[in-house]
Amino acid sequence: GLPAWVRDLDDPAELEAAIDAHITTVVGRYRGRVDRWDVVNEPLQISGGELDQNHLLDVLGPAYIGQAFRVAHRADPAARLYLNENLVERLPVKAAALLALIDQLLAEDVPIHGVGLQAHQFDGVGPPAGELARLVTALRDRGLDVAITELDIPLTQETGLQDQAETYHRLVTECLEGGCREITVWGVDDAHTWLDQFLGREHTDPLLFDKDLRPKPAYDAVLDALDDR
Repeated sequence: GLPAWVRDLDDPAELEAAIDAHITTVVGRYRGRVDRWDVVNEPLQISGGELDQNHLLDVLGPAYIGQAFRVAHRADPAARLYLNENLVERLPVKAAALLALIDQLLAEDVPIHGVGLQAHQFDGVGPPAGELARLVTALRDRGLDVAITELDIPLTQETGLQDQAETYHRLVTECLEGGCREITVWGVDDAHTWLDQFLGREHTDPLLFDKDLRPKPAYDAVLDALDDR
């Protein structure tokens, strides 16, 4: 997702200066008006246990992550700063890598305040029972806020609306039991979802409202989970 002019910066000092200027400008512009930021998004491999081999890592090494948080903190010391990652509740090797990365950042006194778990459930089933709660608890035990940031649960040939509702209920319940700060669903209604194109099929219907903005069983399931807390 980097623009070409950034990919062309192969001098560490120039690339670091460009990153610092970008973060300072954006965070500083909204200082006191935006209370939290996704500072570093998806730094890990999609399905592995290492840092993603991207341009920033190639030129700057792993220190680019901590530096981004330090610059954002200087731009707005009152804002809460998050690292956002996908699939960690589903892949034990990636969850371990995330916790190791967080431990390293905290040991280096990096001003990180929270972790966002995207929680896209591409298979429509979700992780094994208890996995999300255990991960949220582990992050909370490290003193961090935890949020689900991009939750969606598509229908499949094997799952229907009631299955979807039960999975929503379970994940929201586990998130709250572990101590989540907030839960964000990745879209409003089934007519406007990225998953149809991403999964290459029509009618993934992954959200809480159908294409006519009518609440689905999943909507009621989420309300029930919130009421239970």
